[in-house]
Amino acid sequence: MAEIPKLILPSGESISILDPQLETVSTFVTLPSVIQRKAIRLLDDFLQEVHASGSVSHLVALGLLAPENINRLQPGSTTNIRANLIDRCNWQLAKFLRYSTPTRIGEAVVPLTAVVEAYKRQHGGKVDVVPSLYLGVALSRNPGDEERAIRTFKDALRNSQYGSVTSADESDSEAMEQEKLTREWILGRPYLFPPSEYRSTIEDDIGTGAHITDHGEVLELFCQIKEVGPNVAVTSSGTIISYNVKA
Repeated sequence: MAEIPKLILPSGESISILDPQLETVSTFVTLPSVIQRKAIRLLDDFLQEVHASGSVSHLVALGLLAPENINRLQPGSTTNIRANLIDRCNWQLAKFLRYSTPTRIGEAVVPLTAVVEAYKRQHGGKVDVVPSLYLGVALSRNPGDEERAIRTFKDALRNSQYGSVTSADESDSEAMEQEKLTREWILGRPYLFPPSEYRSTIEDDIGTGAHITDHGEVLELFCQIKEVGPNVAVTSSGTIISYNVKA
């Protein structure tokens, strides 16, 4: 009988592979590597199963559709349920890969691309920022995907919702995640773009996003780089940097 797989934790507790608790960094990174790998295999296998089936009977067996509601379904309902399940699996799988020890984010290009493209289809071409930032990082780990990584990341930045964080609601949590990923991207690629290019991409004319480029570590990095001409800079140690900036 079809069912959503369960993962056995070190405590002996059994937990659904799609449980939101598992996708948090505070939970997943603490799991032994052998359990992390098993979680990824279970979820990947389950995702393939859903792709291969996704019939009404399969959705009922998974507990995602009540038998008594089958005759009341609107056209396209099962397609939507299946699509939402696939999207949920892809996002969970991407999180598992990112939070693995060591990180396997470079293997998450396929599930992250699916998440990003699904969001665009469902929201009239809008960009889902956090998955897009993840995708930019994942692509950058794969030789030959550097230009796509840059396009993806810059597209995410242009659609981000940076601002001052004053509460712990969901939108602020997402903004904090966006800011963290952006800082990590800059610090991990200090000479990919000149500081002025990073600033013009992240900041707007009223200063939104400036707190990211003025953040301690990022500001320290930028202070060590002096731009001396179009796409040319010199570091504090005297190294000349020649940028190949593309939109």
